[in-house]
Amino acid sequence: MKKKRALFMTVMLLLVFGLASVVSSAPVYFQGEGSKEPAPNSLVPFNPQLLLQKPVNSGRAPLAAGDTVTVNPLATNFPNIVLYVTVLDAAGNAVAGKVQGDFTLTEKSTTETSAASETITSFAESRTGSGISVALVFDVSGSMAGTRLADSKTAAINFINNCGPNDRVALVKFSNGLSSPNQVEVVMPSNWVSTDNNHNGTLDIIEAINSLTELGWTALYDGTGKGIETLSQEPAPKAVVVFTDGEENDSGVYTINTVIQKAQNEGTPLFTIGLGIDPQNLKDMATATGGNYHYAPNAQDMAAIYNSIAQNLRSQYTIGYTTHNPAFDGTTRTVTVTSGGASGSGVYVVNHRPDITLDSATLALSAQSQQPNTDLTVAGFITDNDAYSRSQTVTATLYYKTVSAAAYTSVPLTLPSVPTNNRYAFSGTIPAAAVQEPGVLYYLHATDGVQEIFSPFNYGTLPHSIPVLNRAPTIVHTPITSSMRNQAVPISAEVTDPDSGGSINQVLLYYRIHDPNQNTPYFSIGMTSVNGVQYSATIPADNVTVSGVDYFISAWDNYLVRSDKGSATSPYFIGIGAANIVTDIVPPANCSPFLSFTATMSVQ
Repeated sequence: MKKKRALFMTVMLLLVFGLASVVSSAPVYFQGEGSKEPAPNSLVPFNPQLLLQKPVNSGRAPLAAGDTVTVNPLATNFPNIVLYVTVLDAAGNAVAGKVQGDFTLTEKSTTETSAASETITSFAESRTGSGISVALVFDVSGSMAGTRLADSKTAAINFINNCGPNDRVALVKFSNGLSSPNQVEVVMPSNWVSTDNNHNGTLDIIEAINSLTELGWTALYDGTGKGIETLSQEPAPKAVVVFTDGEENDSGVYTINTVIQKAQNEGTPLFTIGLGIDPQNLKDMATATGGNYHYAPNAQDMAAIYNSIAQNLRSQYTIGYTTHNPAFDGTTRTVTVTSGGASGSGVYVVNHRPDITLDSATLALSAQSQQPNTDLTVAGFITDNDAYSRSQTVTATLYYKTVSAAAYTSVPLTLPSVPTNNRYAFSGTIPAAAVQEPGVLYYLHATDGVQEIFSPFNYGTLPHSIPVLNRAPTIVHTPITSSMRNQAVPISAEVTDPDSGGSINQVLLYYRIHDPNQNTPYFSIGMTSVNGVQYSATIPADNVTVSGVDYFISAWDNYLVRSDKGSATSPYFIGIGAANIVTDIVPPANCSPFLSFTATMSVQ
């Protein structure tokens, strides 16, 4: 009996240690980083079912004969879908000049047995000068030391120097993810490439790139996911460009599959650049999202790759249609676009995007001076019309800091497990220690696991502002509601500081072409004053199109406390007439105007 019991214990011990060897891998040596046991997320294998895109040019070998089509859907205005389509020739170059009749569309959900043809309702080819939004994601782990990081910086700066005035860029760095301290960070939120806030002649993004140094492990998937997050509020066309040596070993939030799914849901292609190595995971990430993988051994090659990426993003076709199946059924839809015998597919998930609404008491915080060292409550509702019915988990976070602080502090918000009428009430506290003169900045983030939203959407440049022992500037403005196409629109406002001895530091006019399909970033221009009270600026004529114009005004006092007239999420809207007819009556020379005249008409 004792022998049987001993044999049983021996077998059990062998089974336990055998299983342990399966779930726990031995430490692996990573060049420049030492020996480390890879994080569980790093070991998750790629799911081939995510590979819905046709393979595109790897940068190492020519494509097969014929064009290649990549498709990135945008479904934020479901059931109206917008597709951003790129067509590449056999050499990997963007194909321009196609017309609507060159494309056909089909859509198929996971519950349908066959694809349905869709009718194109809108079509446009991107102009060469149209803007793009790019997140540059840098691996700064120990294995990137030396020429790899230096070459990456050089190539990125060359890319920045070739960007256009309408381009936007964000910078993310990653090393540790699961390990402490977490080093997956947004170095610079998405902003205009031309931004130079300290006016020293060097662009902010170039200064940020030059500041990068290497240390730690490699959380490739977490870094890529953070890059996608920085573009979640950016309009298409957009892309994430990842510089890495590919040695993923420390991600704690994303796996290769979840980061691909996030990119697909956001309509964000991943362009991955392997530095000195040729890993399969980088190829899978790019191919599954409609991006491109490149093997780049030196800075010169990377510069050419960057230019190729920018060209492909700019040379896109925007195709709109209304899906044949408008039901909010939670399914994944595969959209296939065919042109010239070549086809490409993209996916989107039918899902209500969360919406954040602040209550009246929270909104009032920004309108009146608060006492220091007092807790402030930020409250409101998150509305998600299908999260509970589809067993999705809605989470939210409050970010806050004093005006002078360098970084935000984050606090998870507690939400009810069961919403009321699809609304999740939330309440968070900005602690007294952070409520200091002259003010507090804050923003919120919410996600249902499929889509996410920030409040305000341009939180990186204009977060919510609360004055402390200080009153925000007063803005008096009569909204402009209509104008004519291709005519500059003058905007004026009266701006004063209600505090005794206070002064106005800056007044900016923000404007953009109205886009009903997605939030687009605002341009800003300084408003000038001749008397310190009346401020004026002009919306340029090339932004005054038949789509209409959104605008709002922001003013800062000398303590950098801000107030707005209108806002990024609730701007003033200028409706634009299709034509402006100006009739000049010019009597002929030496002739009575009562007998004959010439009428000159200009259509603008």
